[in-house]
Amino acid sequence: MGNIKRLLVVLLVCMISIGCVACSGTTSEDSKVNLEDMTGSEKVDYFITKGKNDYEAVKDDSDKLTELGVQHLKDLKKYVNNETQFDNDANMEDIMTKGGFLYQYGKDTMDILESAGKQESKEYSTAKLLNELGTDSIQMVKYVYRGIEKPDDSATISNIKQVKKSIEGLQ
Repeated sequence: MGNIKRLLVVLLVCMISIGCVACSGTTSEDSKVNLEDMTGSEKVDYFITKGKNDYEAVKDDSDKLTELGVQHLKDLKKYVNNETQFDNDANMEDIMTKGGFLYQYGKDTMDILESAGKQESKEYSTAKLLNELGTDSIQMVKYVYRGIEKPDDSATISNIKQVKKSIEGLQ
């Protein structure tokens, strides 16, 4: 995990050195959300958006962003290695939230590096892997969460392999 932390720090330094100007118009979700009134798809969207909002809330604090990014990677790895990602709704919701966070983190970093003409850099490759891990993590659980697939379906197993591959690429 030391390499991941170093890569995240490098990404943050790169973002700052390029002149990343953050939007300050984010709002916190103060109102209570009643998940029981939502459809499965609405719940999936809610948790992905929550992860993206969590990213937006810390993107200006490089220490916090690095800390959360590393922790989310560790947590996703733990879910997959321990095969607990499908144990309950709370695990799948947590994975979708962390996936949304990493997706947005990678996307924003890629956008910044693209605008600076640094698509061939190691930082860009790392940001792309973070973005893909976020997407893959969400993909891994969202259909099981909605009851469309089962954990032992071939599509789900393929998604688990893709998450493992994405995690390995970041180590």
